[in-house]
Amino acid sequence: MSSEDSTSEFEQESGHAVWKYLQEVNRFSRGEPVFGLPEVTPRALKVGLLARSRLLARQSLENIARRCHLSDLYLVTAACLDENASFRELAWEVVSKILSTLGMEQLACVDSSMRSYYLEVPGEFGDLTPPPAVLGSLSFNRSGHLREQAVQRLAGVWTGEELPFLLLRGRDWVPEVASIAAEALRARAGKVEYGKLFAHNLGLIAVLSRSGQPRVRELAALSERHSLVGEGRAVLADYLRGKDKELRCYAADICEKYDQALLVEVGLNSSDPRLRLKAFMALLSLDPCLEASASGPGSGPDSGSGSGLDADFRKTGQISYRAFLNDPDPAIRVEALRKLQAEESEEQVRESAIAALLDRSGRVRLLARYILKDIDPFALYLDRLASTRVTDSVLPTLLAALLECGKALPQSVLSEKIEPLVLSGLAPVRAGAYAILLDETANPGPQVPGSVDKVNLFKDCLLDGSRHCHKVAKRLLSGKGRRQPGFVLADKDLWQVFCRAPQSPAAACAIAAIARSRRWQSLPYLVEARWLALKRGRNAVVLATIDNALAAFHTEYAPTEEERRSCLAAMENFGSALTEPMRNRLLAGLG
Repeated sequence: MSSEDSTSEFEQESGHAVWKYLQEVNRFSRGEPVFGLPEVTPRALKVGLLARSRLLARQSLENIARRCHLSDLYLVTAACLDENASFRELAWEVVSKILSTLGMEQLACVDSSMRSYYLEVPGEFGDLTPPPAVLGSLSFNRSGHLREQAVQRLAGVWTGEELPFLLLRGRDWVPEVASIAAEALRARAGKVEYGKLFAHNLGLIAVLSRSGQPRVRELAALSERHSLVGEGRAVLADYLRGKDKELRCYAADICEKYDQALLVEVGLNSSDPRLRLKAFMALLSLDPCLEASASGPGSGPDSGSGSGLDADFRKTGQISYRAFLNDPDPAIRVEALRKLQAEESEEQVRESAIAALLDRSGRVRLLARYILKDIDPFALYLDRLASTRVTDSVLPTLLAALLECGKALPQSVLSEKIEPLVLSGLAPVRAGAYAILLDETANPGPQVPGSVDKVNLFKDCLLDGSRHCHKVAKRLLSGKGRRQPGFVLADKDLWQVFCRAPQSPAAACAIAAIARSRRWQSLPYLVEARWLALKRGRNAVVLATIDNALAAFHTEYAPTEEERRSCLAAMENFGSALTEPMRNRLLAGLG
């Protein structure tokens, strides 16, 4: 059908007013016929849907039904109370179809976005009984009167389809609307069969829990508790095992408050370290309070647990603590060791603590040294280092533990055991050896045993190329480590590192150390560094480090004559690499 034919048809039906609507539709569809096309502009559909002509409006609605796009929801909602039954029922079908494709978080966003449009919904409810999805869409309207009517009818629906919309209206800013929704939710919280339905709407309950209004958070707490009733407990367990990180964390928080037994039952076997830690902490707190947990929201004839967990819980808890000493999460290993210290005999704890002295985590090693107050861990570490059974996998931990003791190592150990390790093929081992040899407490003095200078050794560490060694060097340069380094690298030494590898992470680290003083004597290095970085190929990290250093450079104080000459020479030779504002600022500071 051509646009001329359609115009003639609509002119005959409704006169000049409809003809003007059709012209606007055609304008937004770039002169092409609108009806029968699978895709048209939302504006064109709006014009057609709100037209006085029934034929035009119905054709627009059929177009929307074919595309069924979320952006059309607010338009179709305007037709949901229309006096024409077939037109109204088609709108109901479209609304239900669009909303059925949305997740919980999306539904909350739609609720917020639809309120930004003021769209009048002509017609009255009267004796109409729209589906729950349609009532839900009407409850998103900006009109408080319409929302109130929609929520009143939703309160009379008991199929579970109404629950998401009631939860959203529980946070409504109009007290009358919110109170109707709240009363309806409280009534449903008294039904065991609604436990599963509340659990399935956990995403929306999470939205309520983040509200700043106390009444809304109270409603969220009510919903949380009821989500653990009946079959809802099994649904929460599925969330704990699920892949959705946010819902998994929220389900864990709910179980932590109302059903720790479920958290322990599911969480201890989780691959998520945070969930496992929550479960283990629940295990520690639940053990002495089993009687209280037996009457919690997740128990009773309607709990649906069927696991008999509470009956055997104390026994399970007592034999599980030692197994958690090998958990991948160091926080769990720490808590397990603390629990053993509190409940087991000194001899039993001693054995576990000695093994924990060589744990991969410094937190665990620290606790083990605290427990073993009568043992010198430093001597134990030295004996282990001298052992022929020490493996490469243990060496990084052993070297880190030796450094943590804060004692000077014997010269023989440094020269025979530690120094050869800087040539190891394993980066963590090399990093551990560098850390000990460069540490002033473990190895006092300007050099390592023999004739190796610490400055040259530090350069080797910085230029090693591995992230482990680079981390050690960066800590020493920044002074942010446990102890300040026993030496301070001069700018010329750091400049040598930069020149050897101007595009490496070591270069960025060296330049950052040079620039840290923000004094005029460092400016020539920074200017030449930028010139070299551009000449030898752009490295985003190195350039950003240089530019940040130049931007933060202090120009408020006057340089000495020697500094001024050196800086001006650098500007003359390498100033072309600077941006004009940067060059002007520095020259102004030099006078």
